[in-house]
Amino acid sequence: MSKKELIIQKSKELFSTKGIEQTSIEDITKACKISKGAFYLSFKSKDALMLAIVDSIIREVIVHIQQLNDEEISSHERLERYCAYNFSILEQHAPLVIMYLQNQPISNDDLLAHISQFGLQIEKYVLIFLEDAYPFVPKEKVYDLAIYLNGLIKGFGEFFFNKQIPYQFADVASHIMRCLDALAQAELAVFVNAELYESNRKSPFHFKPEEMTIIELEEIERCLVLYDDHPFYKETLLVLKEELQRDEPRKALLAGMTNNLMQEKELQWLATLLKQTL
Repeated sequence: MSKKELIIQKSKELFSTKGIEQTSIEDITKACKISKGAFYLSFKSKDALMLAIVDSIIREVIVHIQQLNDEEISSHERLERYCAYNFSILEQHAPLVIMYLQNQPISNDDLLAHISQFGLQIEKYVLIFLEDAYPFVPKEKVYDLAIYLNGLIKGFGEFFFNKQIPYQFADVASHIMRCLDALAQAELAVFVNAELYESNRKSPFHFKPEEMTIIELEEIERCLVLYDDHPFYKETLLVLKEELQRDEPRKALLAGMTNNLMQEKELQWLATLLKQTL
């Protein structure tokens, strides 16, 4: 684990138990067993640390959804598991983000931009899951279904979260799927078309191919530092770096190596980035 990852992990633990405002930089450095100087080499401030925590949550969620997309299960079960996972994420991370927003006297534009980024990234997967789960539904109706699904997840999530009522994620997900099944089969006019749905949207996964390659190469450089003492993964990363710099990278080679990277936690984000271009 890198020093930055250690700081993020220990900070999340301290923020959850003591509160964000009540946790000092000194508390964090003691928990990590590092100096204050070492902390400031990684993060300029507690705000910068919080943005890094949100980034780590986003990456964790996207990696999990990519793994769900790769699983050999029925499309209906995949969508139901996606619903249940949303409630798990809400329970794990929403209190921390809400705590941060409530305790900040200044603008939270950067944090809100990160959270918005998260929503844009997962929308791509939601549309794929819906198209696979409801192949009989006309493509133009899938956008309405995506809105119904997001609304059901948000509504039930807020209800149980605000009321602090214990519930089983799987039970609520199963109920949402029954509602979605009924909506998919209902003869409803299309309200939101593709053009409206896609308007004014910019996701990190909507970059041009050359822009994505730059992002992937930057992530490879980060991983090379972490795996300098691991010959197998270091060699894999070097081969990937060389392959991505070719005029026409060989997708079959990238696909095989990407599957290997998914087995290693620190390399899962790189693997997820690569899967977007395959």
